[in-house]
Parts: sequence; C-alpha cells; structure tokens
Amino acid sequence: GYRLAPEHPYPAAVTDAFAALCWAYEHSTEIEIDPTRIAVAGSSAGANLAAVCTLLARDQGYPSIRFQLLIYPVTDADFERPTMHAFEKGFLLEREDMIWFWNHYCPTLSDREDFKACPLRAKTLVGLPPAYLALASLDPLLEEGLDYGTRLQKEGVRCTIRVSRGFIH
Repeated sequence: GYRLAPEHPYPAAVTDAFAALCWAYEHSTEIEIDPTRIAVAGSSAGANLAAVCTLLARDQGYPSIRFQLLIYPVTDADFERPTMHAFEKGFLLEREDMIWFWNHYCPTLSDREDFKACPLRAKTLVGLPPAYLALASLDPLLEEGLDYGTRLQKEGVRCTIRVSRGFIH
C-alpha cells in the first residue's frame, strides 16, 4: 500500500514505493529474501512506480534491482498519442479516465516533466536492470509502453516487449 491521490498527490506514492523497496532491501535477512535478487513489478500505475523505483535506485546506487516487470505501464502524461485516441472509448480504460487520474495524481502540470512522474521523460535509461513489458493491443497506454520498451532497448537495456493481441488494459 502507498498513499493515494487525491488526498496525497505526487510525489507521495513515489516516496512510499521507494521507501518500501529500500526497507525490503535493508531488512532482507529479517524477511528472508536474497538482497541480490530483488525485482520490482507492477501493472498500470503500479508499473509506473516500479519503473520510477529502478531509476531512483540506479541514480542513488542503492538498492540493487535485478529485474523489472512492467505490465501495461503508465510512462507518460501525453494524452495525444495515437493509441490514446484510437482506444479513447469502449476499451475499459478510457482517455478521459487517464486525464482524470493524472489531474488528481499530479495536478501540477510542471511536475509531469519530472521522470519521477513520467519515467519516459528520464534523460537516460542506461544502466537500468533488464525488463519485461507486457502490453495490451487495445489499450490507450500501448504506445507509451512501446516507446518506453523501445527506448530501453535502444539505450542498451535488455528488454522483452510482448503485446497481447485482442487484450484491453
């Protein structure tokens, strides 16, 4: 669990997610996990937090993350992408929903330029752990997920991108 918007807007969720990751690493013996085999995972907004945690860990040199699993991740706050319009209505997650979510999660528009809100806007993705992106072909987030995965690959991060045909968010 992490603090939720609108009561706790950005960056509260990021702060909580990264604190939980660091706590798990620091208490690995106590909770009986191997600190050299930590992975992060999430779907949708949770995948956003997982991606952001890998960036923060890389930038701070701590904790070491070995793998990231991102399921239809939210990586940007751009509502004008072609898939955002192509699947605007009638596919469960709608463009209008995403605008509403972003307006509550990150109401200050300038904050959306920060990679801690939109990991696709990070200056570099070099040095991130290997990733697996699971995307849905009928999802308004498809294009931003593809862009993030392709960028990971172009910047030398081992990344598998799988698009499930006929699936919604």
